Amino acid sequence: VTALRDQGIDQLAFAPASLVVILVIAGLFGVGAGILPARRAARLDVLRAVTTE
Repeated sequence: VTALRDQGIDQLAFAPASLVVILVIAGLFGVGAGILPARRAARLDVLRAVTTE
């Protein structure tokens, strides 16, 4: 913001709807990225997973 102040821009404004959409999309990507490893881990036999290096 300091660099922008030199150019006459003293505040940043974001539309609340845009922020909500970005947060929802980021959340969906995060959940999606976590599902595959979680499903793979849920299918493992616990004793075999612990004893295997």
